[in-house]
Amino acid sequence: MELAATERALMTALNTIREHWSALIEPGGSGGVASKPVPRSLYTRADDDERDDDLPNLDRRIALRHDVTLSLNGWARVIVEDRELTHHLPLGTDAIGLVEFLERWARWFSGHEAAQDAADELSAWAGRVRAAAVPQRREWMALGSCPLEVEVEGEQVVCAGQVRAHPGRDPQCQRCGTEAVWAWWERHMFPDVELSEFVTAEELIPLLRRAFGGEPVKASTIRKWQERGYFEKSGADDKGRTLYNRRHVIKAMGERHAASG
Repeated sequence: MELAATERALMTALNTIREHWSALIEPGGSGGVASKPVPRSLYTRADDDERDDDLPNLDRRIALRHDVTLSLNGWARVIVEDRELTHHLPLGTDAIGLVEFLERWARWFSGHEAAQDAADELSAWAGRVRAAAVPQRREWMALGSCPLEVEVEGEQVVCAGQVRAHPGRDPQCQRCGTEAVWAWWERHMFPDVELSEFVTAEELIPLLRRAFGGEPVKASTIRKWQERGYFEKSGADDKGRTLYNRRHVIKAMGERHAASG
C-alpha cells in the first residue's frame, strides 16, 4: 500500500509538471499569464538575497523551469545508474522527456530507498509550477504597514501589521484588527506628507515607497508606467507638470504588485 501511494504521488507530481510546463514561457497562453507587460516590483532585493520576488515574472518562470529540469534530471540519473541503463535515455535538458522517463519507471522507483524523497521534492516543484502557470489573483491589495501603537506585554509598540483593502470593505490591519476608511489610513500612515488628491510624479515617489517599501522608484519610471497604460493622467498643474490621482496610482500599482508576487 505504501509503494502504491508513493507511485501515485510521483505520477501526480509529474503529470502536474507536464500539464503546466509550456505555460511557463507562453505569455497569454493557457496559464493565464497576462500579455500586457508587468513592471518590475516596486522594490529590489539585495544581491545576496535568494528570494526572487523582485524579478520580472518571465525571468522567474524561466528560472523555475531550469530548477525543475535539474531536479527531474537528478532523479532520472538515480534510476539510470541503479538500473545501469544505456539506451533511450532523455537529455538532461529535456524536461518533458525526463518526465516521461520517470513515469515509465515510477512503479519500480516507488520501491527505491530514495523514492519518498523524490516524491516530496517533485510534489513541491509541481506545486510551484502550477502556481506560476495559473496564478491566483488576490482579492485584496496591501496599503502599507499599520502605524498605530498597541500594547504588547505591558509596553506600547508600533503595530506594523499589514493593512489590506478588500473589495467592498474598508481597509483593515491584519494584526491589530483596526478598520477605517482609506483617507483615515493615509492620514496616519503619511502624517508628514501633505496629501493632495492630484500629485506630480516626483510627489508620488515617497507615497509609493511608503506603500510598498524598498528603494524609491524614479519619476521617469512612473511616467513610463503611465505611458504603458497602468494608470491615467489627471491633467496638469499651473506649471505644466503632469498630475496623477494618487489613490488611483497606488491602487493600480498595488494590484500589479500583488499579481506579480
